[in-house]
Amino acid sequence: MTGSASYPAEFFTAAGHSNIILLALDAHDIDDYDISAHFPVALNFIHKSLQAGDGAILVHCAAGVSRSALITAAYLMIAHQISAVDAVLRVHQARPCACPNIGFLRQLLLFERTGFKLT
Repeated sequence: MTGSASYPAEFFTAAGHSNIILLALDAHDIDDYDISAHFPVALNFIHKSLQAGDGAILVHCAAGVSRSALITAAYLMIAHQISAVDAVLRVHQARPCACPNIGFLRQLLLFERTGFKLT
């Protein structure tokens, strides 16, 4: 979830981690960026990744504060049928520095109001 391709797939395979599947999404940490446009692909990828193999996934962005926290919260909302507030609190409990920007939080609330509808 970065503004650029920080880690090309070759980074992992060269380090001997050929079993890593990488999904890189070009997302920008600015209030008016439509991060919800990434929900269908990102949330599906998280779901499939958790169902396969050892069921582990790393969602990250540049600092692990806004973009990755928001995507993780959106996934928790669907997976556990919880509110946006509860999802953000769960993410914050696991990562205290997590703090999605205000525009992202608005999109998360809209996601909740639309019944977790993926566009």
